[in-house]
Amino acid sequence: MNLLSKQYWLNKLTYPTAINLALALVMLFNLLMLPVFITLNYDIRGVESNVVFTVQNLLRDNTLLYANPEIVPFSITQYSPFYYMLLDGVLTILDVSASNDQLIRIISRSVSLALCFLMVILIYSIVHKK
Repeated sequence: MNLLSKQYWLNKLTYPTAINLALALVMLFNLLMLPVFITLNYDIRGVESNVVFTVQNLLRDNTLLYANPEIVPFSITQYSPFYYMLLDGVLTILDVSASNDQLIRIISRSVSLALCFLMVILIYSIVHKK
């Protein structure tokens, strides 16, 4: 039995083990990057500004989730309505104004990270369902 052989590890790696390993790596990455995800003052991937813009419009007027595509400004609603409704609820409860884009950015990142953790838990429970 050679612990360094590729075949040994391929025989040991089952589907639930591979899923557990992937989920553990996702959780570890998210935990290590938590301070970076939440506290950075700028747009991480270059697409976050349209999310903040949509949330600001939603905070100003709850009917502006999907703007008229024929009228300027052309806004892009990137995620599903549930994400924006969840963010609107959290921001309304926390009494965040639409003009506070930095706090909106931090809270939206926190909500996204929490949803990522919930997804990991959901996948884990599905894989280990008996």
